[in-house]
Amino acid sequence: MRNTLKAVPELADDDGHHWIRRIKPSASVATEPACTPETIAAAIDQVGPEPVAWAVELGARIAENCIREFPVFDGGRAAVTNLRYGTEQVALYMVRSLDAGRLFHAPLSAETVSMIQYYVRRRVSMDQIWAGMRFGHKWLADEFMTACHSLVGHDDRADELEAVSQILFEQVITYASELGELYRVENEKWMSGPQFARDDALRAVLAGEDADEDKLSAKLGYSLAKHHVGLVLRALDDDPATDLRAVAKDLLHAFGAQAVLVTTDCDGTVGSGDEVSAWGGFDRGVSADELIAGRSVKGASVAVGVGGRGAEGFRTATDEAKRTARIAEQINSGITSNVVSYDQVSLVGLLLENADQAAAFAHHELGSLAENSSKLADLRETVLAYFECRHSPRTAAERLFIAKNTVIYRLKRAEELLGRSLDERPAETWAALLIARGLYDQRRD
Repeated sequence: MRNTLKAVPELADDDGHHWIRRIKPSASVATEPACTPETIAAAIDQVGPEPVAWAVELGARIAENCIREFPVFDGGRAAVTNLRYGTEQVALYMVRSLDAGRLFHAPLSAETVSMIQYYVRRRVSMDQIWAGMRFGHKWLADEFMTACHSLVGHDDRADELEAVSQILFEQVITYASELGELYRVENEKWMSGPQFARDDALRAVLAGEDADEDKLSAKLGYSLAKHHVGLVLRALDDDPATDLRAVAKDLLHAFGAQAVLVTTDCDGTVGSGDEVSAWGGFDRGVSADELIAGRSVKGASVAVGVGGRGAEGFRTATDEAKRTARIAEQINSGITSNVVSYDQVSLVGLLLENADQAAAFAHHELGSLAENSSKLADLRETVLAYFECRHSPRTAAERLFIAKNTVIYRLKRAEELLGRSLDERPAETWAALLIARGLYDQRRD
């Protein structure tokens, strides 16, 4: 964690359940908190760094499982961040409540307000949020009770387990009630605000609702009658202050788009501030290759999806851009630009849907050539270039900016490691090389 770790205060003579201060995270590398540094620091001041790290880790795990259980909460990185605001905060409140021996209560934080605003604009209902909270409650109960079993002696365990159950119930009920009132207030504000019509129109288009495209276009200020390209932009870690909206507009105008629509988050809703979605409308159909050839942007990664004409084409462009962003974030795809199209990553994304099976396949096909090292990565890239250049060492050398003799040497070395000719099982070898690239090989600048 980035916060300065402070010593735990001396145990007070109160009704607290101070075994919670001995709890430790399971991961060797701490999970980065979703909550603000102020929220994290206040918890550390009370219970110390390790219980806080454990609660942060638990909050992240519950959020990921909740998204799998309830797809309505999905939507990329911004969705996970917003859901973690809630799961992490309840885990932290629970740690602090147990430590104090009474219900911890604080005014709803800025991150909680941000989370509810996000769900209001995504049209996630309060009933759906409560369903997710019931799921999270069960996870929290299981984890806190497991920790209690491991840290509390037999004589005191029954009392401590009862305290966990009672405090957690009160904590979740109080938090849920406050969220319900906050949701009502934020929903009224949003529905009376100037962006309601546009956001609602965007939601209707993406949901595939049967509506008049001309009326939706008027509300969006963007013509759905055109051919569409979708973008998902994310700020790079080394340049988080990038104005993604400006980057999106500039890039779409550089593409030659006649119409431009920019919003935050890939579901057309407010996100975490480090992700933006955008669309470009064209009078003719365009391909990803012609748009992104040789292009790069500063301070952001850009995922590009190409759709067709009309609302259906708009949805296709959106879906491709979202898939591209998700795949590119999960893998090292071997591409040379931070502007990436669906065509560039769709196959390796499909191959890696089950990473364990994919790795087993790659090791079976490639043998020693599948090992994760920079030298073998160079060999694999050379073989891939050789395959993609129709088995021409000269063309592969030109693509890789190396000598033809270097290509020939690497191909022979690869065959030695494979134990067979590259002409045997070429399709399986090529697929295995793509998997190895996605699993191991770093993107080249």
